[in-house]
Amino acid sequence: VITVEDTTGPTLVGVPGPITVACDAVPSAAVVTATDNCDTNPITVTSNDVIVPGACTGEYVINREFTASDDCGNVTTNTQVITVEDTTGPVLAGVPADVTVECDAVPAPTVVTATDNCDANPITVMSNDVIVPGACTGEYVINREFTASDDCGNVTTDTQVITVEDTTGPTLVGVPGPITVACDAVPSAAVVTATDNCDTNPITVT
Repeated sequence: VITVEDTTGPTLVGVPGPITVACDAVPSAAVVTATDNCDTNPITVTSNDVIVPGACTGEYVINREFTASDDCGNVTTNTQVITVEDTTGPVLAGVPADVTVECDAVPAPTVVTATDNCDANPITVMSNDVIVPGACTGEYVINREFTASDDCGNVTTDTQVITVEDTTGPTLVGVPGPITVACDAVPSAAVVTATDNCDTNPITVT
């Protein structure tokens, strides 16, 4: 009496080794085949991804399980571990070019947007002006920093440099027009004032 048994599962061929990839470069399941010491018919290999969440949206682990079973119910499973990382900061769009402007024409912050290779939710872009004083009140530099961060803490910053100048003189107000008078009726100097597009302090007129 020869009792024939099949207690050996199939042999999986082509299961990839562990890899680490960026969140936007997760590979499709590899083509894995299987052979069996008893079955002569082709053996189907199935794959199933088991996700282990990480600390943020773009970081997690995929346990990609490849499974084959033979005609007698022997099962073989092998797992590829795919570690997914997010190391890339958001991409800023719409950061204006550097400009030189008059002190009364400083532009308001532009609406800058950001996209990310991992985050599906909208990303907020913050702006912050760092002022570098110049030689006088109406001349200075604004370093306008636009900053965006993704869910995994990757930060991208871009800066618009706004050079502020004061090239316009004050405007005199109240200068009288030309008159003709007698020699004993020369008027005193009129009260003349001045305004300026940059200076907020009173301006002396001499």
